[in-house]
Amino acid sequence: MLSRRHVLAGAAAVAAAPLLLPGRAVAAEGTDWGEWLAKHRDNVKVFADDGRDGRIAHQECRMSPMASAYKAIHAAAFAGSGINPQRQIKIRDWESYYLPGTDGNAHPNSLAMLGIPANGAWAADPDQLVPLDWVVRAMIIQSDNSAADYLHDLLGVPALRRTAARGGWPEAQVPALIGQVLRLWWPGTNDELARRFLTDTEFHAAALAKLSQPPIVDPFAWAKTTHRASAVDLASLHRSIATERIPGRRYLELALAPLVQPGELGIGYKGGELPGILTLAFSLRRADGTIGISVVLVSDLTADDYKALHANEGDFAMFCLGMLRDPAVLARVGKALGHA
Repeated sequence: MLSRRHVLAGAAAVAAAPLLLPGRAVAAEGTDWGEWLAKHRDNVKVFADDGRDGRIAHQECRMSPMASAYKAIHAAAFAGSGINPQRQIKIRDWESYYLPGTDGNAHPNSLAMLGIPANGAWAADPDQLVPLDWVVRAMIIQSDNSAADYLHDLLGVPALRRTAARGGWPEAQVPALIGQVLRLWWPGTNDELARRFLTDTEFHAAALAKLSQPPIVDPFAWAKTTHRASAVDLASLHRSIATERIPGRRYLELALAPLVQPGELGIGYKGGELPGILTLAFSLRRADGTIGISVVLVSDLTADDYKALHANEGDFAMFCLGMLRDPAVLARVGKALGHA
């Protein structure tokens, strides 16, 4: 999962080179992202509007897997639910949705971030009480799947879809991730597998044991069957959150708060990653009142191309944010995609 640490790591790597500031057209490792985009033009969907005079739209209405980028819906729905963010829950209720080894260590990283004592990948005291606010933070900052699924059931699918629709993302797909991930090992639908995992103790134990075995389907093929949307859908949602048409801004602006520069008020962010897939969505609020939105969806990469992108994903994310900070970067992306 592409989380805060990946993006901040990329920012640190770029900042370490004096002439390569965040958002420049060449990453610190030497990757020319303009050339990369030109080479992978068919694999990329882009919608970028810097809020001033620059705009790029490339395959922006074509559907693409969303991965964890859809969790921005959950944050907005929770923020508008009226539920007290300080309401306490037991960690065991949150961890009942946890599938160890399937989230890139997002849940253990969440526990560490929140200062929750751990026993391996699990909370040491499952009866410890934590505020719901922490669950939302874990979902956005560390991309914790168990947090997203807990909120999925707490809020309900109708509320999630209503929030997405109000944010300009009609007919949003908001599956439970448990069932979706378990399809790597077990036949069945998302809803059926999620329900069995949560209610059938024998299946729950069998599923946890199965996670240590190789998947029964190819992960790259599986990733193509997961929930989908367009770059326009995701851009509309992030603009609605950034402008407070719908709530949730404080959650999306937590992860990249350390990257805010003079003249900027906040950077909203949620990305996601699956085999062959990378999703990135940014909003940039400025002191002059303008708001930029940058969404880049990468899909259908070969295993080798995905491995190479995964190794440099933090720098690629900074480049995509750079489209909102530097008109030259935006122009270069437009040229690379054949729109200049």
